Amino acid sequence: RTIKMRLKVITTVSSIDNPGLKKLEHSLRHFNYDYKILHNPNIGWDWGGWDTHYKWLCSDEAKEYTHVIYTDGFDTLALGGQDECEKALKKILEPNPDAFVYSTEKNFFPFEEYDNYLHSGRAEQYPSNFFTDANLGLTPNHRWRYVNGGQYAGSIEAVKHWYETVDKSRNNQYYANKYFVTSNDKKDLILDFGCDLFQTVAFTAWNYGDRVMFPAGYLDPNTIDLATFPGLDEFEQVEIGGQKRIRNKILDKLPPLLHGNGRCDMQFVYDCLNL
Repeated sequence: RTIKMRLKVITTVSSIDNPGLKKLEHSLRHFNYDYKILHNPNIGWDWGGWDTHYKWLCSDEAKEYTHVIYTDGFDTLALGGQDECEKALKKILEPNPDAFVYSTEKNFFPFEEYDNYLHSGRAEQYPSNFFTDANLGLTPNHRWRYVNGGQYAGSIEAVKHWYETVDKSRNNQYYANKYFVTSNDKKDLILDFGCDLFQTVAFTAWNYGDRVMFPAGYLDPNTIDLATFPGLDEFEQVEIGGQKRIRNKILDKLPPLLHGNGRCDMQFVYDCLNL
């Protein structure tokens, strides 16, 4: 069915003095987004932000909108307009307009669970029946294949429903990854595998002991220069219509919303807006 959309972009922060927030807000203003910053000094890591966002979703103001995009207030940036986001979100929601959409990343988080899935065969099982699906156009070694909790989207009702039904005993990314691994019916959760809307640019969020986790397994960090990542073969800065953008060279995409995630140096993204 045709998806009618009136979109609001939301971020939640515990401090409005965060340099990353100032850069995010600059980009949202630059592209004339309809956005709102929800400030709550008592926000903790993880569900605190969700709790604050949920209160807004239930507010009278939220009733003026049909859909919402949440973006982390610490290390995200807009490099495309709100019209691009609406077009990308409509495309992602085509299989199920009532679904909840998560960004994707390279890491299976949290790491303490990764080995359990690896040894049980579930880490490889995670994408096997999805990434070989010709309709998705993805391969078993697709790079952005796990849930990233820093950016999500959907209809107001879909996002509210996700919050109301999830298990909050662990963080949201843990729950979503576990849900995607174990649920038989995943139609209510869509991952932005194609990086049409969201793009995480981190190589890895954390070092894991003396190794770095990557979709293909573990790589010796001594063999790559993490200080210069991103770079490698994945991203390049391009100019489109006088505007600098970050192009995903692997997928040939220009995602409008980018997320540094973890320890990633975001300067190559910030340079697009001379920040």
